Amino acid sequence: MGEKITRISITLPEDLLHELDRSLKSQNYASRSEAIRDAIRDFLTNYKWRSGLEGELLGVVVMVYDHEVRGLTEEILEIQHKSE
Repeated sequence: MGEKITRISITLPEDLLHELDRSLKSQNYASRSEAIRDAIRDFLTNYKWRSGLEGELLGVVVMVYDHEVRGLTEEILEIQHKSE
């Protein structure tokens, strides 16, 4: 037997509801409820992941630029040194 389902009610701005309805078909959702359940699951998964983060975090910045532009390399290096 599946999970017990509880009915709730939500209030949305009309434009958000229309956007949801337009996206349901392209994402192969059978109903609004199915899409909302997935959205809530994604929200909770993301929240749990972010809540578990601690300590120092690292990231990467990738830049694509034209090497022929005069002074650009120096400007990029200056920005890099300011952030360290």
